[in-house]
Amino acid sequence: MGYVRVKGVIGNTDKSRVREVDFLVDTGAFYTVINPNLAEDLGIKPMASIRLKLADGREIAASLSLAYMRFLDRDGIFPVIILESPPSHYLGGS
Repeated sequence: MGYVRVKGVIGNTDKSRVREVDFLVDTGAFYTVINPNLAEDLGIKPMASIRLKLADGREIAASLSLAYMRFLDRDGIFPVIILESPPSHYLGGS
């Protein structure tokens, strides 16, 4: 597993609100995680609540939604998790 930084575009599914952002990509992650403030600014609303298992084995509840994303010449609508990243309890906080 590794990390890499890339520039990309993220927005709501109808692309009426988009923003270029720097992504920190974890090559071992299953979902893209976006900050709740960014989700709110772009009009990306939670669609469901799911349970996730973190790398350290703990389980957390998280909001699942859909977002438009574009990297280089590829784009589409993808599932995203709306969550403070990394979660404070993942770092040993409460």
